[in-house]
Formats: sequence, C-alpha cells, structure tokens
Amino acid sequence: IDGSNSRIFLLNANGVSLSLESLTLQNGNTIPGDRGSAINGELSDLNLSLFNCIVSSNQQNAIYFNGTGSLSSVTFNNNTATGAPDKGGALNFLSSAKVNVINSIFFSNSAGNGGAFNLENGAQVTFNACRFENNTATIGGGGLSNTRFDIYNSIFVSNNASLFGGALANSGINTTVINSTFAKNSAPAAAALTSNASIHISNSIFWNNNNSHGISGNALAAASASLSLV
Repeated sequence: IDGSNSRIFLLNANGVSLSLESLTLQNGNTIPGDRGSAINGELSDLNLSLFNCIVSSNQQNAIYFNGTGSLSSVTFNNNTATGAPDKGGALNFLSSAKVNVINSIFFSNSAGNGGAFNLENGAQVTFNACRFENNTATIGGGGLSNTRFDIYNSIFVSNNASLFGGALANSGINTTVINSTFAKNSAPAAAALTSNASIHISNSIFWNNNNSHGISGNALAAASASLSLV
C-alpha cells in the first residue's frame, strides 16, 4: 500500500482492530506536527496486529499508537520523524500502549530523539529477537524510552546518536535487557547506552562501541541511576 505522501491508516474510533499480514506500507506522510503517517491510533481502546509486513519510507513517525498490539516479523526501514515532536522514526508508543514486538528489524530509521522508537511514560513494551541497525538520532540512536520496557535476545549494531546513547537512551524505571548484544554503536558519550533510571542488564555483550572521536570505550553511562550488570 503506497501512501503517495498521505496517511495510510487512521484509527479514530474506540474498539477498532487492524490486522495486516504480508503487506508493505510505504511513502506515508502527514502535515507538519501530525504523527503516524502509516498508522495513527491515538485512542487507548484499539488493537493492532502486524505479521510479516514491511513498513518503509514513511514520514512523521511510521506508527503512532496508544492501544494494545503485536508486531511480529516486521521490517521497519527508512522511516523518519522530523519537526516537533521529532520522536521515534519507526514507532512512537503513547502512554496507554501495551505492545509486543517480536522478530522484527529496524534499519536506517531516523528522528531527533529515538531513531527507531520512542516510548512515552506509561507505555508497556517488550522487544524480543529484534535487530536495530544503522538508526540515527540526536539522543538514543536506536531508541528512546521514558517508561519501563524489556529487551530480550536482541541486537543493536551501528546505531548513532549525535549527543549520547548511540543505541539506547533510557529514563524508564526497572528496565531490563537480557541476552542482547550492543556492537559498533557510536555517540560522543555513552556510545551504546545511557540511563538516568534503574536498569538491569544480564548476559549481554558490549563490543567495540565508540565515541564520536573513534575511541573505543564509554559504552555505558548511568546518571542518578541504579545500574545492575549480571
């Protein structure tokens, strides 16, 4: 489905469910300041299911969503968020969102904050078996979170932030990262991950993450936070 520079799906009534399988959503756009050019669903009583889809080259957030959902085997590439608020190039989940993202790929998405995703305070999101590669932002190249979220069995590689948090910037209390790899991410500070809230990291690999001057190290930064590494 080609948006041809217009929004593709608008979910604007309570109780609406949208289920898509083996489709491509591309070239969506909205007016400046609006969000969700592929899918916009700002009500909390919504359900979204995507399976084996491609979400590509959408402007102003590809998906802007506040309901419950499952995204499985979805590829997000070349989606952007510009202007205010410029958060979450591929995904922007609002405060009532409860979403599982499984076996999905985020490649070359960009935003001012949270290149691949942005999670607002209150959202409940789990990423499992996902790959984040070559996403870019000012803060949080791979993603930006203001809420608790969980990451399992995932890879963050070659993401970049121009300030800090090359792969992730976290403000969510009790965030968990398990069995995941952070490699070749870059930022002037906290090349892989920055957090100003408690975060638990278990059985994960941090390798060859670099600051913007090309010097290895400074993979993690925790400011006024509890950092647990196991």
